[in-house]
Amino acid sequence: NLGSTIGGVLGVVGARMFVGAVNASLQFADAIGETARQTGLSNKALQELQYVQSQSGGSTESFTKGMVRFTEVIGDAGNGSSQAVDALARVGISVDDLKSKSMEQLYVSASDALSKYADAGTRASIVQDLFGKAAKESANAFAVSRNEIDEMRAAASAALCTSPEIAKGM
Repeated sequence: NLGSTIGGVLGVVGARMFVGAVNASLQFADAIGETARQTGLSNKALQELQYVQSQSGGSTESFTKGMVRFTEVIGDAGNGSSQAVDALARVGISVDDLKSKSMEQLYVSASDALSKYADAGTRASIVQDLFGKAAKESANAFAVSRNEIDEMRAAASAALCTSPEIAKGM
């Protein structure tokens, strides 16, 4: 019967599409988990902050590279590098903050402090010192205030982020 043959073929095609979608979702979740581990952020914070960057002139790629560099600067400051300590001080982060705040809190503090620099050139210079050359192209994204960051994170959390059940490593 032609109808049942077509139905069977469509069923197989549909099942393969479903399996492909599930595999893509799992690969996405794995990528989020790996990036979160590299940056020191939770999966949820990573996705929210990537969204904030993308909505305010940056890219998720430069954000991720920048966060990896920021993690290195924080490590250097914790190990006594005066250059890293000085760079963090320009955004109001002290060595004591490194011991008491999460990576997410440190990032939001730095980003908020950067938003208060009226001169875009100064802001871009500090962004490069803290987040590396990749983030310099997104320097304007650091002009966003803490309130704006919080609003965009809430929107991302409500609408765009992978659920904690899907994302690994929360």
